[in-house]
Amino acid sequence: MKILVPKNEVEKKLLQARNGNLIEFCIVPSQFDSGNFSPAFLHLGAVHNDGTYEDLESIYEYRKLKLVKPL
Repeated sequence: MKILVPKNEVEKKLLQARNGNLIEFCIVPSQFDSGNFSPAFLHLGAVHNDGTYEDLESIYEYRKLKLVKPL
């Protein structure tokens, strides 16, 4: 699965992590829940050298919406 996310948002999240760590990337697909659309998102986390985990939060996928007039 692939999603598009803004590069500057990824860079901001990576700057939050301390140096010398592993970065976890998890793509959560878009879905409909009770008729509501939830876009896909990229969740980031950092695993530090001492074994601790830091949640770097998520970035929603980039979508260019086009509004269509009803017929």
